[in-house]
Amino acid sequence: LETPAVAQVKRLMHGKDAVDVAAWAHKVNKKYPWTVEFHFQRQPSGRCFDKELMRKPPSFSDCPDNRCLISGLKHFYGRLVNKQNVDIQWPSGMKLTDADAVKFLINLMGDLHQPMHFATASDDVGRNIMVKFRGKTMSLY
Repeated sequence: LETPAVAQVKRLMHGKDAVDVAAWAHKVNKKYPWTVEFHFQRQPSGRCFDKELMRKPPSFSDCPDNRCLISGLKHFYGRLVNKQNVDIQWPSGMKLTDADAVKFLINLMGDLHQPMHFATASDDVGRNIMVKFRGKTMSLY
């Protein structure tokens, strides 16, 4: 970012760095559970086992109400640059600030790099993949 942009982001985040607000969106999830869907981009079932599907780019089509990772990134970025290209309906009375959009972007950029956040719908984006670790069965996610 250019120096003026860095200064603007710092102002929006009250002087905090990205690392200080990286988990902010997960706190929002507790208050507004429907925002959890922004953290995931569901892929077609069998994608990891079907050679034809594996040759294709990731699917961005499974995104009800534009509540998925890629649409979330586009929405919050568009909001900040005044070029809204993905519409997301927020509950009445819920107002997001530009600072909230920056914090969502920071968190979702991290999610974009998490392999389980691009998992299939059939295994509930990894939550239904069970492993045994030190004698205890648990979710891989």
